[in-house]
Amino acid sequence: MYILKQVESFLIIRMPEGVRVGMGLSVNKNKINVRMRLIMNDLTSEKKEILNALLIGTSFRIFTFHTHFELRFFRSIDNFAMYKEYELPRAILLSIRTDWWFGDKKEWNEKVYSYTKGLNLVEPDEPVLCFELAALVWSYDSEVVSVEIDSNTFTINFKCGKSMTILNHTDMDYAWDIIETYPSNIWSVVCEDEKLYICYPNNKLF
Repeated sequence: MYILKQVESFLIIRMPEGVRVGMGLSVNKNKINVRMRLIMNDLTSEKKEILNALLIGTSFRIFTFHTHFELRFFRSIDNFAMYKEYELPRAILLSIRTDWWFGDKKEWNEKVYSYTKGLNLVEPDEPVLCFELAALVWSYDSEVVSVEIDSNTFTINFKCGKSMTILNHTDMDYAWDIIETYPSNIWSVVCEDEKLYICYPNNKLF
């Protein structure tokens, strides 16, 4: 095992089996909290397991748009959930900095053309995405029921039958990320260059 590089407060380490693990330290009330960052390339089953745990059972409730879309998901008070021995976040923020769409890609392109025909728009898909998100916010069935991920795309499926698909690559620093906004900010998932960087709590204190 040897250190590859340091990113922010994380040491990126290459393990013998090819899996990289980063360890981040934060001090709170004289205790040192250890966080593990998994940098996973081919561990598709574990990626899906963690993403499903974070998102399933949450409901999409708020979105904002400026230079990119931000979607907020909330877990109801009575929907207490765990991943292994760790409590899952009650509120998370999904930021998207790459191309994404609702439903089938071909049908989506046809919908965007139909809705924006005759308009001189730089990014014609953005107002249609806003429409779909607003409709989903007002839906009583915006709960996430499953998540799918492969090397190219990340798909979130909702109870109402809608699905949204996000590319895992972009010209930006990262394609998308998920961060915990309540009750803490320990959990996070960053998709960069089709790789996932995952932070989650570790109950080891020293």
